[in-house]
Amino acid sequence: MEEKKILTFEELMEGFDRIEKMQAENAKKMAENMKGFAELRELHEKNEKLFERVEKLQEENAKSFAELHKELGGIGDSNGKFCESYFYSTLFNSMHFGGKDFDNIDKGLKRSKKLPDGKKLTGEYDVVMYNGNTIALIEVKYKVKKNHIENLKTNQVKMFKELFPQYANFDFYLGIAGLSFEDNTEKEALEQGIGILRPKGENVEIIDDNLKVY
Repeated sequence: MEEKKILTFEELMEGFDRIEKMQAENAKKMAENMKGFAELRELHEKNEKLFERVEKLQEENAKSFAELHKELGGIGDSNGKFCESYFYSTLFNSMHFGGKDFDNIDKGLKRSKKLPDGKKLTGEYDVVMYNGNTIALIEVKYKVKKNHIENLKTNQVKMFKELFPQYANFDFYLGIAGLSFEDNTEKEALEQGIGILRPKGENVEIIDDNLKVY
């Protein structure tokens, strides 16, 4: 049997010193960890508050954007109705376009038709004039762009004939009306045989010579 070593007083005291030192180091590390946890918790709380502020700002911005969109939409609707009434009044008084006299005139004409596949075809026309064999389609825009011309001579005419088949064999005269026009848009319209309606002083100027039959 191995004989147990008996520690001297000095060795015993050295052991107690080492234990106290280790306890002090552990306490220091624990205090540092606790401080780190406290700082981390404080940082988390700050982030939580920051996220709450960001969410609140996002909600406020979304509300402001919705209100602005609604306001701008209202302005656009008002401008569109004003333009439509402005040019309609001139055509209503004359009932004349492209060298033709017309018997009837409509404003804001709308029609929908259910297709065989269940889908719905819907068309809306700003100003339409009729006589015994001719239809005049006048598209009204606040500011006329080139794509408006293309849409008028292709989609609008085709859709009108589908929605109103009784007029499918009529001659179609087209016109584009606007308070302003993008560069070269008026020239483009006239080259396509489409009439121009635009303000001139206190009146409406109508350029409808050499219109193409669509």
